[in-house]
Amino acid sequence: MSARSWTRLKADAAANLTAACPGLKKQSQILGALSTVTAFKDVDVTIRTIADRLDPELRISPSVAGDGLAQELVDMIAQAATDNASTADALFAPAFGDWIEDRGFSDMCIALLSGGADWQTLKAAGSIVARAVRDVSGRSLELGRDHLQDILTRDLPPALFLQRGLNKVAAWLLAPEASGQADRPEILKRRMQAMTLYGAVSGTLRDDDVTRVIDAGLPSRPSLWTGSGSVPPSSVRCAAAAPFGTRSKPRPTSMSRSRS
Repeated sequence: MSARSWTRLKADAAANLTAACPGLKKQSQILGALSTVTAFKDVDVTIRTIADRLDPELRISPSVAGDGLAQELVDMIAQAATDNASTADALFAPAFGDWIEDRGFSDMCIALLSGGADWQTLKAAGSIVARAVRDVSGRSLELGRDHLQDILTRDLPPALFLQRGLNKVAAWLLAPEASGQADRPEILKRRMQAMTLYGAVSGTLRDDDVTRVIDAGLPSRPSLWTGSGSVPPSSVRCAAAAPFGTRSKPRPTSMSRSRS
């Protein structure tokens, strides 16, 4: 962690960039974005879970409060961590390169070169930014991975083996649409119970109508067997009070077998 304030870090980043490419002094808007991401590599970012939620709490030191551009980077890191803990996909880092491009990086390069700037100086500044983006992207990916493992440890320990991202069954079991709701712990229990009992029809379990029945603790088998086209046995209630994982040898679910 740097002992410098955020204002100092950003000023130093801007100074390094303009020393490498003096033409940047006339490009204040893009210079602000470039110096922000360059300085951000020197801040300390920690990530923590929030009770009953899948989105994280990020703590930044030194504080970047009051800097809109820096806050956008913080928000991108938080959103990527949330997505990694709630969707069936491989772990990914925020698209910081796109963020820079959206702020006019290519237009700046064209303007500077058209004005006679030495392309070597532009290349030097670009190298500084590229190293910063690689650093921040790498740390963001690690933060996302740590957050996913913390979420799985808390909410879904059987899925801790998913080191590279959630599959569809694990994402469903985490009930992302219930994040922040007071009844989410009960919903997690109901979904795990349903998956333990009916793992062979996990695709049907994830159907919206069936999911609503399970989350509400209503009799689930009629909905399940209607969706699967089979003959329904007697009705079973996935109630909040009913324990899950009580079988000594529970039926295997598709979570450990497939990412589909």
